[in-house]
Amino acid sequence: MTTLQSRRLFAGCIFGLLGFLPRPGHADVPTPPGDAVIATSRNSDFAFVPVTSWRSAFTCDGATLDVDIGERRNLQLVVRDPSAIAHFDAKLPKNLYRSVADGQSFAKGLVNAKGELILRGGQAQGFGGVFEPHQFVSLDETFTTTPNESESFSFVVRPKDHDDLEVVLARAADLRYHCSEFGPESICVGTITVEVVRAEATWRFACSAASAR
Repeated sequence: MTTLQSRRLFAGCIFGLLGFLPRPGHADVPTPPGDAVIATSRNSDFAFVPVTSWRSAFTCDGATLDVDIGERRNLQLVVRDPSAIAHFDAKLPKNLYRSVADGQSFAKGLVNAKGELILRGGQAQGFGGVFEPHQFVSLDETFTTTPNESESFSFVVRPKDHDDLEVVLARAADLRYHCSEFGPESICVGTITVEVVRAEATWRFACSAASAR
């Protein structure tokens, strides 16, 4: 379990003790008392395995959403639009770190040498792999201001109206993860959906969907 995953699990316990309640629109989510809102150690099905090959599921004006054809739960959004990148960069501290493929070490920076912002994560927990665009639910990736995660920001990518994609930047503390079913010891065994309580910045891409098979 990574440091970030451990902190999400710990945060879930704290939320339960403080008695947070689900926000309007989530009243149908079955939860045990005191655990209505969770931050979980497994809010997505991202697998730290070597990528086989990326295939585009959405081609957008300035971005693409790709699926790993070897592990269909692994996703990435490649943002190439300089205006979109500048829009998010203006809302972020400059000393950002991101977790790299082994899930343990950290690499610094928001964009790569090509000037691309690549957001890599997993399909939301419980929703399975993405073979067709309509199967995509969401992905999120978290950046921190130090490797010790003193302050965290998350990008959330989700479909919006037909084939469009919405990218939301929020402080990690302003995200709520909602579980559809809890098992023993209040561990989420169902699907998990993410709610953005307060956004720092949002960008919407006009896209066209294509089969990711």
